[in-house]
Amino acid sequence: MIHAISAQVQSVAPPADRPEQKELITSDIMKCSVHADKTVIMVCRAQQCESCFVCVLCIAGSHNGHKMATIGEVGRMAKKRLQDTFTANDKYLDDQKRKIEIINGMQLADDMKQKELRQLMETQGQRMHETVDKVIAHMISHYDFKYERRLKELDCTKHLIREDITRVQSSQDSLEQTLETDDWLQIVEDEKKLTTTRKVEDLPEDITLGVTAEEVNNNLVEGILSAL
Repeated sequence: MIHAISAQVQSVAPPADRPEQKELITSDIMKCSVHADKTVIMVCRAQQCESCFVCVLCIAGSHNGHKMATIGEVGRMAKKRLQDTFTANDKYLDDQKRKIEIINGMQLADDMKQKELRQLMETQGQRMHETVDKVIAHMISHYDFKYERRLKELDCTKHLIREDITRVQSSQDSLEQTLETDDWLQIVEDEKKLTTTRKVEDLPEDITLGVTAEEVNNNLVEGILSAL
């Protein structure tokens, strides 16, 4: 039986003509979860075992005949996937930060257009009597409501993006620490805990309302006729 286990372990070992990298396994004293007095030596790659760590008794027992891999091999593959995730998260964060800049520009443009519209309405209102002033006040309130709602929607989107940046950045900080080591056991465990990178959401549609002096005048006429 011992010879059979040895042969199975050797089958996943590096070829003789390739210098074997020294495995850095800081958890080399990690005990088997099934056989508490035994140290884990391999990773079971059987689908139903979900890459669990096994000891020599596990290999001879419940995992007999299963496909095995060294902890180093599994760790290196896990590190590669974590590195890809780290790179993807960096790009994701850059995209989200660019969205914040675009939204800031949208808000600035909306704010400027809102002020221009108010000024235009007020200029027109100065030429008319009290009834016209009342109509203008009503129109300003109507357009202000639309602009304020739009600005609030942009603020909400920006807030959600900032929360997302904070969450992903926190994950990046932890992931960066993991990637600075070759602790394969820890890397495999960290990968299991890693959440999937969220897809970058699209920016809100730029639907800023534009109003011309002619439209304002037409609305004023209609408003005055309705008020009379």
